[in-house]
Amino acid sequence: MVASRRAREGEGGSGAQLALPVQSLISGRDENMQKRIVYTLILIVSLLRVGCAPEPTVVPTPTPDPQAVAARAGTAMQTVQWLHFVLEGDGSPAYIDAEETLVFRRAEGDYVAPDRLQASVKVMAAGLVAEIQVITVQKKRWMTNLLTGQWEELPAGWELSPSALFDAEVGIPHLMTQGLVAARTQVEGPAEFDDLDGAFWYLTSETTGDQVHAMSGGLIPSGPAQLEAWIDPTTYLIHRIRLVLPESDPEQPMELTIEFSLFDEPLDIQPPK
Repeated sequence: MVASRRAREGEGGSGAQLALPVQSLISGRDENMQKRIVYTLILIVSLLRVGCAPEPTVVPTPTPDPQAVAARAGTAMQTVQWLHFVLEGDGSPAYIDAEETLVFRRAEGDYVAPDRLQASVKVMAAGLVAEIQVITVQKKRWMTNLLTGQWEELPAGWELSPSALFDAEVGIPHLMTQGLVAARTQVEGPAEFDDLDGAFWYLTSETTGDQVHAMSGGLIPSGPAQLEAWIDPTTYLIHRIRLVLPESDPEQPMELTIEFSLFDEPLDIQPPK
């Protein structure tokens, strides 16, 4: 009797011991399943939030004050110590001599601050293209004779002084800081242009009085001019400037385009030998 009871108790004890691991296994599986469900729900909610999130607001780059851009460009050009330039004339003729027999067409050369310049100048005389060399050192100017090629001082009455372009009192620095009509000055960009490398501010304006006449060393006649300038948005150096004089000729107005490059690449300019 007692033995039978012990046997039954033994059997019962074994069954209880076997049941515990099974319950633990089932319980563990439930916990894993619950975790998976929770993680899945979190992932779905996150994806829904990303899909429904509003697009970020694009804040446009504010356009600067045109006068401020012009003034900074003028100041930047005044700090340049060396540069290369190409000056081209178009439209109605610009004469370099008092007799109005030599028409300016193109000048290419280098400038060294504050008062040295060398350039190769192309002119037209009687329908033929000729080339002369020009050197300016301080206030002295020389050119090569059209016939002999020998150096001589620039004759009186000749309006051939590219160095005036860089003069702080009458040149481009002065023009950009004080010679523009504020109400006519506008700026766009920065934008890229097909024939220029990089992006530039594009500034347009009108000049006042005889600013361009003085800046060109007398090459361009008196009167207001329409101005375009392409300005580096980082350095504010001018890479191109174009001037058009509508009053010079209504049908074919005089036009002057100046390209600048090789900023602050040192060179030396000496008087001719």
